[in-house]
Amino acid sequence: MRTPLARLVGLAVASSLVLAPLAVAGPASAIGPGNGIISVKLVDDLGQPVTGTVQLIPSGGGVPLMLGVPAGADPAVPVPAASFLEEIDAGVYGAVAVGGWAGVTCVGLSTCSPTALMSAWSVPLGAGSFAVNQGATTPLTITIATPKLTGAPGIGKPLTVSVPSSLKEVGVAAEGLVGGSILGLSTDPVIAWNRNGSPSGMTGSTYTPTSADAGATISAMVTFPALQTLMLGQLAEAGVAPPPFTTAAVRINRLAPRIKIALPRKIQQGKRATAYVIVTTGSALVRGVVTFAVGKARPQRAGLRSGLATFKLPKLKPGRYKVTAAFAAGGAYSAAKSTKTIVVKGQKARKNRS
Repeated sequence: MRTPLARLVGLAVASSLVLAPLAVAGPASAIGPGNGIISVKLVDDLGQPVTGTVQLIPSGGGVPLMLGVPAGADPAVPVPAASFLEEIDAGVYGAVAVGGWAGVTCVGLSTCSPTALMSAWSVPLGAGSFAVNQGATTPLTITIATPKLTGAPGIGKPLTVSVPSSLKEVGVAAEGLVGGSILGLSTDPVIAWNRNGSPSGMTGSTYTPTSADAGATISAMVTFPALQTLMLGQLAEAGVAPPPFTTAAVRINRLAPRIKIALPRKIQQGKRATAYVIVTTGSALVRGVVTFAVGKARPQRAGLRSGLATFKLPKLKPGRYKVTAAFAAGGAYSAAKSTKTIVVKGQKARKNRS
């Protein structure tokens, strides 16, 4: 049973969002003279069905038409559904869908502002309006936006949950109707972040991945705001506020190190020259282990200290050699490799003095 507050909210919301007294659409059967059939589907932008209510706004300021109202039922309490098939008067219409993560979604209206819809008895049609022709069936798919992750995935790069702008507008309208601050209900969604599909313990609209997230997938579970849930829930007995939504996951790329090999300009045979390997990411110095190899000689390994590792070349014969420095993937870093070619010159023969 609805409480007095719920009945008050439901009456205020229904009487304002529906724009005007409603006419009830009859069930589709044999099409009457001057009538056509409207077939409406509600889907989100991922192609999944959405439960909601739909109201058609005729051109010329005619009486709006609520779909999904059983014969003899209260027109202010339609039955929410994901699809509707009903016979209506032929003509040109716009549509208002209530439900899903957008809260309110419009097709073919000059405005979709909840405040404007609530304050006007009629709304002019705009781009996207559609015709229902006599004796024919007109299909209409209303696509409802869902929350999205924005931002480039990477360590130290913020990710933000973006919700449909109309959701905030519905919250503003709800505060004006029922006083959200008085009720203590928030108009902001509750957001919890997941790492590899499990709760990370982090909350809030923005999350900045750390080295602990390197190579992991990050997503966010978004729960519909409390005040909008109360408001939309009064539009139908079953309610039209959506369940919690989990965004598509993004993989956090590891940092890509850059390796520089520094060698003396001249390397002579039989001499053990010193090589320096520097590993950085941007301006930051990297920690880890570097494997260093010269030609077919046995590779050497050394730890980086402040991004630097030092190696001694083996004694080499004259010729050309490929020098390789490799950094193995680990922690926040991806694997990296750098090569350089060196030329070892032989010693010049001494001239005999006679």
